[in-house]
Formats: sequence, structure tokens, C-alpha cells
Amino acid sequence: MLPRRKYFRALISFCAVFSCLLGITSFPAQAISQLVPEVSVQSLSPQNIVSSQLLDGSTRTVLLSAQTTKIFSLVGVTWSGAISESTYFQVRTRSNNSWSNWERLNYSDDHGVDPNSPEGDGVRFGADPLLVPTADGVEWIMRNPNGQMPTDLRLELVNSPVTSADRRLAIRRTVTGQVASTVTSPQGAVVSRPAIVSRSQWGADESKRDKTPRMGTKLIAGFIHHTATTSNYTAEQAPGQIRNLYAYFTQSLKYADMGYNFLVDKYGTIYEGRAGCVRGSSTFCDGPSLPVQGAHTAGMNEDTFAISAVGNFDTVKPTKASAALLVNSISQVLAWKLAPYGLDPNATAQIPSTDNSGKSRYSYGEIASTPVISAHRDVGLTVCPGRYLYPYVPEIRDRTSYLLRPVLQDLSVSPGLVDGDLGDPITISAVVPANASWTVDVLNNSDGSLVSTATGTQGVTGKVSYLWDLHNIDGELVAPGQYSVVVGATVNDEVLASATKGVVVARKPSKVSKISFKKIDKWHTEVSWTSGLNDVLPANSFQIRSSKDRGKTWTAWNDSGLKTSFIAKRWKRKQGYLVEIIAMNQLGQSKPARLGYFVR
Repeated sequence: MLPRRKYFRALISFCAVFSCLLGITSFPAQAISQLVPEVSVQSLSPQNIVSSQLLDGSTRTVLLSAQTTKIFSLVGVTWSGAISESTYFQVRTRSNNSWSNWERLNYSDDHGVDPNSPEGDGVRFGADPLLVPTADGVEWIMRNPNGQMPTDLRLELVNSPVTSADRRLAIRRTVTGQVASTVTSPQGAVVSRPAIVSRSQWGADESKRDKTPRMGTKLIAGFIHHTATTSNYTAEQAPGQIRNLYAYFTQSLKYADMGYNFLVDKYGTIYEGRAGCVRGSSTFCDGPSLPVQGAHTAGMNEDTFAISAVGNFDTVKPTKASAALLVNSISQVLAWKLAPYGLDPNATAQIPSTDNSGKSRYSYGEIASTPVISAHRDVGLTVCPGRYLYPYVPEIRDRTSYLLRPVLQDLSVSPGLVDGDLGDPITISAVVPANASWTVDVLNNSDGSLVSTATGTQGVTGKVSYLWDLHNIDGELVAPGQYSVVVGATVNDEVLASATKGVVVARKPSKVSKISFKKIDKWHTEVSWTSGLNDVLPANSFQIRSSKDRGKTWTAWNDSGLKTSFIAKRWKRKQGYLVEIIAMNQLGQSKPARLGYFVR
């Protein structure tokens, strides 16, 4: 395989160079085929079956005796058809010539695909996968009362080595993408999109999934899971864990794609799970933002989504630091996904169950009344997301609620600079959340006094406009000065953070004064003047011109910038000159100031 891989990389490099020579400069992002990290899947059938009766009356069946295998880092068991409730499997693995303790592979058939959905056809049943240190040996046993095996039983061994891209991702811990940065809820919450490691970034082999995703039209709830694998992994191993899970879902269990919509590792990194884009399409598609139907909570996958914490949080308690990272990242995803649908994390969702396995808390046709943010165990007969993560669910709801609080946005004051002599009104507008009582206050910056005020209510999130006519609350035209426009709002007795913008009421510059002349030498005369020091909007430039025939003709205007002086050149002795000076600011120019000077 190695020589072929080198040859293929060389071919890719040659094609890239050749394309540049042809002047090809860009391609649709999703149309480019990428080299994906290698993922190996070994599927082993039971061999050398030896059964023995135990003292407790159960049967211990050796399905695979201890043996050497290809390298693997994930172990799973799959089968077809029914399995007795008392049947379970155990494995031990060999790493660095040392055998592990026996590990039980848990199984709950209320995970995964809805049995009556199109994706249910051909899907295999399987235990929760176990992620292990890189191993090259395995032993596999089954325990149940009678030694009877389920149909088409297989041991699945999956491995994806750490890549250089995984190491770079572990160092950066940040990702970028061509996507919208925020979404706004109907209630007026503005929620930032969290950083999400895309499928291409974590190395998904898109050829292993169904071409066309299964899509919904809305979302009504989000579920919190754990992968029930292992919590013993490093940051650079995490992407490989995601690839292992993806291979187990698609190649071993025969799912259409990854079961979960999102995954979050113990370092708080968020990964895109199930794809929302048609495979191979050249049109840009933002899969994470779409209502993609997953295969995570059997009977309740329609109109819901799931976030799975990578690890086994029923056996390992996260550190305080890791728990904080998990809570924060899971909450960010939940808020971002719930916002477009206006969902309240503390409300109750009504979810019709389609489960006929008998393992869900709600049988087919029943309505599950469950919080909009629920743990898997709230609707399924399972410990998921584990005894150590489940207590954090209320904190995740609270954090998500905080991120979904409504806010004022898009405050606009136009114009921000106005000529007080003209008295043109100022338009003040802002997007105000639904069911808000709002206020617009104009304050004088010099003393903080209230100049003008307006109030109102807003039924739905939208723009509110107020026209300030430059008059104060006594009906008088305000004096030139600097003012602050403060917009506030209250929703359900909660005072929102206010928004403030400044506005300047000014005039054109005052006429310059104190013009003086000073002869410097035979050929140069300095003209100086004083600008209007008390102007609210000072002059930003001065223009000067001169005439030697009492104003019949003039020189061109000369710009002195901010300098209040100008050097006149080649003024002749015994010649009278008339100068004219104007001051300029953003609103216009002053009246001209004139003064004559006789050169002696």
C-alpha cells in the first residue's frame, strides 16, 4: 500500500502544478477529492467455540481465544436479529505485550436508527464500541444462561492512526469556515456559531456514507449522549476516535452515516457528525446548520438532534476543568441549533415515539413529554450519558438559556452629525426583541441631563424607529453639543443590556478673527489668524486667497490644512493686498473674513 500511496500523492502534486500552468485558479470547495486518513476495519467471526458452565448457572463461551490481530484501537460486536436480554460480551486486548482486564461491551437497543425508517433496512445491531490503547491482540467471550449465540455474530476491530493533521488540530484547537457567524432567534437572541471541526477536517471518508442525507424540516428538541467508549485519549488522538466511531457506524453497523449530529471531546472541541450535504455536490452547503435526521435515540430521531460527549462518563468522572469545557461547548451547540426555531431550553417538547423495540420509555404512538434539552436516559432505558455527565444537564440548560437571552442589536443613529442651524431630524432605530418594553433616551454629554425620551412596546422581534427633531423635552431647539442616544429594553422583567451611540449637533465654523501680518523678509509675508475656539465641531482646514486690485481678481485658494498661518510669497513693496480666509469643517464653510495689508 505504501508505494501506491506515494505514487498517488506524486500524481496529485503533478496535477496541481499542471492546473496552475493552465491558469486554473479556483474550484468549488466540495468538489475537490481529498486524501482521507486510512481507517482499517477487521471483521472476525467466532472460532474455537468452547462453552463452560459456571457456578452461578450461567454459561461462559469463548468465541475467540487469545490471538494476534492487525493493529486496532476500537472494539465492537455486531449481529443480526434478536438477542436475549441476559446476553453480554467481554473482551480483553493486548497492548505493548500486556493484556488488559476484561471489559464488558454494553448494549442498549434504544440507541440508533428508528426501526421503521428507511435507514433501518439492513442495519445490524451492535454493542457500544470500546476505544482502547493501540492493540494487536484480542480475546472474546460471551456470557448468558444457555450459550446460544445471536445470528451472524462478528467482532469488529477498527483503527485509524494519528495523522499530522490531527496533531496540527490538537495544537490550534480552532477552526474556520465559510459560514454565517451568528443566528437570531424569533425572541431576539443573537447566538454566535461555535467553532466546529468539519468532516473534512477530522478526516471523514465520504464514500462510506449514503450519498443523500436524510433531512427534516425543523427541530423540536436536542439530546445529550456519550459515546460510551473511553475517556482515556489525548487531544491529538481525538480525531482518530471520531474516525473509528464513523467506521463502526457505517461499516460495521451499516448505518447511513455517523449516528450523532455533533460530538464534543473532553477538551471541548466540537466535531461535525452526521453529514447534511449531498456527497460530491459542487454547491456550497453548511451541513451543521441544517435539520439533519440522525440515528441516535431510537424512536425519537425525527425533528431532533444529538450531541455526544466522546468518552464513557458512566465509568470515568471528568475533571472539573474537562466538565467545564464539555458544558460550555455542548451549550454553545445547543443554543446555536435551538435559536432559529425559537426553542426555550426549559420548555417541554412533545415528541411522538416511533419505537417498537420495547426498550424505550415510550412505545410506538406515545407522546414523550420531555425537556427541549434532554439526556438520552430521560426517554430511553439506558444510563446514557452516564452517571457522571448526567448531573451536568441542568447546568447545560442554564448555560444554553443564558446564551439564548434576547438582546438589542443594530442600533443606528443617522445622521450622526447634524447642522443645528438647519434643524433636520435624526432617525434612531434598533432591532428590539419580541415582547419588549423599550425606551429611547437622548442625554446631554456635558451634564448627563435628559434631553428627549420615547417609550413603546414591541410584539415581535423587529426594527423600532424614533425621529428626534432636535428639540428638548420643553420643546426648545437644543444647543450645539455632543449627545448620547441610549436605547434600552425590558423583557419579562429582565432588563437587557442597553445600546449607546453618540450624535453631534454642530454648526458650520465660526468666522476667523484676529488676522495679522508679519513681514519676514524681502519676499515673504506671514498671515496669521485665530479660529473659532468654542465651536463644537472645530475647523479641519483653512483656505486663504489674496487680491492686489481690491478684490477685482483673486489668486486661487490655498489650503493651509490645520495651520492658522500662511506664508505669502513675492508680495511687492509699496503694494496693497487684500486677503480672504474661510474655515472648513464637515458641515461646510464659515463666512469669509477679509483684511487689507500694505507692504512697506
